[in-house]
Order: sequence, then structure tokens, then C-alpha cells
Amino acid sequence: MYLKKLMFFLFTLIVMKGNSQSLPFNLTYSALSLADSLTEGADAVYRVDEGSLEVLSTSKYIYRIHNVVTVLNKKGERFFSHSVMVDKQIKLENIFINIYDSLGRKVSTYTKKDFASRSADDGMSIFTDDKILYLTTVHPQYPCTVETSYEIVTSSYLSLPGWSFTSGRASVERSLFTVKVPTDPDIRHRTHGMNVEPVITTNGETKTYVWQAKNIKAATTAEDNTFENINTASITILPNRFVYEGYPGQMKTWKEFGDWNYPLYTDEKGFNARQLFEIEVLLANCKTPKQKIEALYNHLKNTMRYVSVQLGIGGQKPFPIQYVYEKKYGDCKALTNYMRYLLKAANINSYPALVNAGSYKAPIDPLYAAPYFNHVILCVPIANDTMWLECTSKNNQAGVLGSFTENKNVLLLTENGGKMVSTPKSKSANNQLNTQTIIQLNENGGAAVTSNLQCTGDFWNLFYQVEQFDSETKKRLFSQYLHYKIPDEFLLKQVIDTALSTAFTLNLVYDKLYSFKAGFKYFYDLHINKIVAENFGDSTRKHDYVFDYPYEKTDTTLYILPQGTTVESTPAKKEINTAYLHYSSECLPTTGDNRLCIVTKLTIKEKVVPAAAYRQLADGLAMAIRNEDHKIVLKKI
Repeated sequence: MYLKKLMFFLFTLIVMKGNSQSLPFNLTYSALSLADSLTEGADAVYRVDEGSLEVLSTSKYIYRIHNVVTVLNKKGERFFSHSVMVDKQIKLENIFINIYDSLGRKVSTYTKKDFASRSADDGMSIFTDDKILYLTTVHPQYPCTVETSYEIVTSSYLSLPGWSFTSGRASVERSLFTVKVPTDPDIRHRTHGMNVEPVITTNGETKTYVWQAKNIKAATTAEDNTFENINTASITILPNRFVYEGYPGQMKTWKEFGDWNYPLYTDEKGFNARQLFEIEVLLANCKTPKQKIEALYNHLKNTMRYVSVQLGIGGQKPFPIQYVYEKKYGDCKALTNYMRYLLKAANINSYPALVNAGSYKAPIDPLYAAPYFNHVILCVPIANDTMWLECTSKNNQAGVLGSFTENKNVLLLTENGGKMVSTPKSKSANNQLNTQTIIQLNENGGAAVTSNLQCTGDFWNLFYQVEQFDSETKKRLFSQYLHYKIPDEFLLKQVIDTALSTAFTLNLVYDKLYSFKAGFKYFYDLHINKIVAENFGDSTRKHDYVFDYPYEKTDTTLYILPQGTTVESTPAKKEINTAYLHYSSECLPTTGDNRLCIVTKLTIKEKVVPAAAYRQLADGLAMAIRNEDHKIVLKKI
């Protein structure tokens, strides 16, 4: 530390002694001027991080960014990759990027002409207006500094850009965010993760908000298994009124935002007479509304496929019913609305529901209207019940959503505006993995294994993904995700595949299955697949712990012993039961002296575990893991 300060002092004297105006140095950008408190545990330091949002009207804003980041090591190289998404409403202007060496000397400059362009394709879209401008800049050895400045000019918007005070393992010398907006319609704002209040001034018809923070140390650790972006300190900015592609709307309440959305899902033509007759034929044998919903939902799954089509009022308006009927595909909006009109033909009312889908996507705040949705599903109210339909799925059962959209606050689009409701809570019983394994040991400790697996719910998706690969990749994935001991020979065969469940048979061969041996004693695991895969640390938590989904695993393993081998010892029966998990394991009696049966069960009862209950959950799983580490001891006689 002393040496670095001495070098910086001498360097400053040299510059001051000469004509500093004629030298290509910038002391502000020199890595030598960094405070030690900001480099500790950091991969980069924001010297300056400035943003300004100028809202010119309900349809236009200018967003300006200027930041200077000193990158300390290779782990911070992401700061040399630059990308901006643009479309017909969003334009990138006045961009430049300067690169400086450790002394603050400029070594290169880049402008918009240096950027390449590609479609913002997600792998499923067949049409999209979005493009990504991207550039990776060359830089000298570390430490070095990158300066970025650009403007985003928007001619239509639903939401307004916000601000982030932190960025992973990067510390911040100074962060400043300014918003200028007409007093009417003004904005709404929220700060997350930091107690930073804006300074607000009014000058005539213009209102200015200023947020500022200094000397923010890098976050060296971040809690895992949390909702997305929960570890980030940020500001959210939202409009009260907007004009999006010529469609004016308001967003101070969920009702207002629903009032704007609902007309977009109105299709003046709908189905023609011939198509209505086809629907009538489909429903000929259906007696109840639920039977009609299931029949039409199965028809949708069998005749339509999902593709992403990001066109039409910024991707907000579904494609027409006739377009979907003819093309046999659509995105989530189009397929949801198509299903809605199928139900309408059967005199069943339903509502599109906007959702922020994804297991780790943060829940929408029911008290704070905002357009943070990425998916659409369908809500079908029926007598004394509500059915939810995932219209993009080929596999879901009618009324079962899955982890992508369960446990969510969603916005129903109704004739009376938007209405915030909740999707069903995840149930562990919907996600089951049942394994029955027969292990035929040989006298040398090897084994021939047959393992039958049946899975439902979200476990089905895992198996569906695995089934797409070659045998060697399947073997690796089973070992990685289901924690099977890697076999010497591997054969996977699917035996059942329905909307309710799928089943597989694994045939495996192990030249050596035992964990270790001592003399005539062989030590084996309770099963060849790990049942308790979760492993938590010792610390407490600030945020809730989020599982992909709650689940139930049941494993029955039958060891068939070779002649001349006896069971010397087995683990005692074990049971753990808490508010959030249940675990049990025991050896059951079998017919014949050469057989040993172990039954193990694990239930994760809830998707979200409150931070206050995390320690109890972690302690319970730790006890289960210790039990799983026990061995079966077999002895040759």
C-alpha cells in the first residue's frame, strides 16, 4: 500500500512539474489513484458511474450513460464486452469507448461504426424487430481503464430505464443518477437494496430527481438460490402515463394497465362458421365445463406448436386467430388468445394472465403497477374452482402449470381492467421421482443393475432434455443431475410417456460398485443414486431460499447378494421431519437371506423457505446427508 501511494505521489509531481495540459495522461483514470478500500475483494472499480434520464413526453425519452471503470484483473474482463439492444423505437446515439492504460494514457477509441449487429434471437423466435449491437474491445494488460459514453433515444415506451448502484464484484467511487420529467405526468420511483433517497427540485414545469452514492465496496459474496436481482441495489422508474406505438395508456394502478392491455386481445373476426363447427364436433361427447376445457386444451397441444414472434405493437398484441389457425403456431400471447377463443366458442369465459415467469424471477408486487412481465397464461374460472392453462406446453396436464408460473402474482386482463391474482402454489406431490433399483452383486464387488424411474411434473422436463442426447452424454447427465454413480456400461430406454408421467429403465454395469473394502468386508452406499443432493453452508441468510420446485423422491434399492456373502451391518432407521422437509430411510425385511432392501424418501415441502427458517432447513438436510454417508457392510464367508 505504501509503495503504491509513493509511486502515485512521484507520478503526480512529474506531471505537475511539466506542462500537464500537453501530456496524454488523465490522473482520474490512473489505476495508481485508487483507494485500497475499494480494490479489496474487487475485480473492477467504477471511478465514475453516471446516468441521466430525460423524459421529454409520454412517448419519448433520452437516456444517457457515462462510466469509467478500472479493471483490476482478468475476472473483470466482462467490462470490455459491450452490447445494446435496439429496435424501431430504440436508437443508439453518440457512443464512444476509450481505453486507458494503468497510468491513465488513452490507448484506443471506438465509436458506433466499430459495432457489429445481430438479431436478438432467443433460439425460438422466427420473427423479431430486436437487434443487438455488440463489440469486444482490445485492452492493455491489467490494471487498465475503460470509459463508455452513449445515449439511448426512444420514441415509444411502456417502461422507463432505472439504475443499478452495484455490479457484482465491482466497487464504486461515485454513482449518480438524475431524472428530469415534466411535473405532469411525473414518475413513480422505488429504491431496492440501499437506503438512498433522491433530492427533488422543481423548476417551473420540470421536476428533477437526483440519487447519489459514494464509496460502495464490492460485494465479495452473494446469496445463491434467491429471486433474481435481489442482491443488487437499484432504482426502479415507472411512468404514470405513456404512449406505446400510438396506443396511449396509464399505469398508476393495475386496473389502468389492464384497461390498456385488454383491447389488444380482442379479435374482431375470431373463428369462422366452418371452424366453429369443427369445435362443436370436438366437444360432442363432453358433458361438463371441465371436460370441454380438457378436450380443447388437448386439441391445442396436438395441433399447435410454440414459437416466439416478437412483432406487433412491440410484441404486446397477439397475432390474429386466423393467422394461428392457418400457420399452426404462435407465441405465448397468440396461443393463449387462441385457446381463449376456443373456450369462447364453447361458451366458457377465460382471461389472459400476464406473468413474470421463471423459477427465480422476482414476484410482482400486487401494490405497485409495473410492466415487468415476460409470459402469458390463461385463467379459466369455473364453478367453485379455477383452472390454469399453460398454452405453450406440449406436456402439461390441464390445470397444472409447473414451476415456470406457479407461486406467482399475475395480472388478469378483464373487461373491467386489470386484476391482480395469484397462481396456484407449488405442490411437492406434483413433482415426483420414484426409483426402483435391483442390484445383482457378483463375488468380486461388481454388479449388474436395473433401475426403473418414474417421474412427474418438473422432473419430466429433466428427462425430456436428457432424452435428446447420445448415449455417452446421457450417461454423463444422469451422473451429473441425478447423481448416479458413473457406470462402466449404460443403456437408457423410455417405456412410458404420457401427460401424467414418464418412465425409463436404466441397465447399468459396474466392474466395481463398492466404495472400499477391508479384508473380507465390502462397504456399499445405501443406493447408487444420491437422494439428498442439496448441501447448504453454515451461514444464516438475509434473503429467502428458493428451490426450483418442491418435490418428492422415493428410492427403493434391492441388493441381491452373491453366494457366500452375508450382511454384517446396516444403518439404523432414520427419520427427520420439519416444516420444510421430510426424510426417512430404513432397511426392510425381505424374503431370503441373500437380499437387502433399503427404502429412502425425501420431500422438500415448499418452493420458498423464509430466511428465518433457513437454518432449520439446512440443519435437517445436514442430518439427512450424514445418514446417507452410512455404509452397508457385507462380508465374504
